[in-house]
Amino acid sequence: MSDLAADINGFISQHYARRGPQPSQHAFTPTPGHYAASLIFSDEATNTIPTPTQSVSMSNASSETYMSSCFDMPTAQTSSAYIESPPASIPYQQALVPSSPLVCEFVRYTGCNVAFGPNDEAGWIEHNVNFHLGDAFPAVCVCWFCDRKFKASSKSRAGTEACYRERMHHIAKHFRKGVTGRQMRPDFFFLDHAHKYGLIDEDTFQREAMQHEVTQLSGLHPAGWRPERRPVQDQIESSRSRHRASQRYYR
Repeated sequence: MSDLAADINGFISQHYARRGPQPSQHAFTPTPGHYAASLIFSDEATNTIPTPTQSVSMSNASSETYMSSCFDMPTAQTSSAYIESPPASIPYQQALVPSSPLVCEFVRYTGCNVAFGPNDEAGWIEHNVNFHLGDAFPAVCVCWFCDRKFKASSKSRAGTEACYRERMHHIAKHFRKGVTGRQMRPDFFFLDHAHKYGLIDEDTFQREAMQHEVTQLSGLHPAGWRPERRPVQDQIESSRSRHRASQRYYR
């Protein structure tokens, strides 16, 4: 029985040896190296309903080998992809900030606590002009809250008054946006003007001139300060005294 099985195996081996390698019955075109090994086919029959797509994957067979009829046959894979439209954008709503009352410019100089409503801009300006300034308008001034600078086109009364009123209208816009009088920054141009024309006293001027927008560190000296210098003779005597003391210490 074993001899018969050996004869059959030998016959089969000789048969395949005489035939040689045979190509597969399925035509095969090698896949170029610069193309992807996966092809996607999509049914475009309709644009409204999403349809399944088929993906055919093949092995990266070499052009010098034959295609295996067992393992390299195209395999169809079906998958579905649904695209959902993005949600509608919600409009951004900014929170409304209540307007602040219009405070007097001299609230820090003379303690004038007169305040006006946000819509009474004209009355607020007239109070500062008639009750405090009179005809003494500054030629240069800045905003209380930002860095905008206002300079009169001329030093005449009409030019300086127009400049001051423009500044006050600008400041009123800050109050309508919720800025308060506690956030006022010093206007040193206006401070010098008020001191020059006697609108504030000397103590008030000196106090306000020392104001700063940032917290000052303790132990700082004012600008121009210089330490006191002792006479040269005192320094020499002090040095000799320390020298003699050190000699006595090391004896």
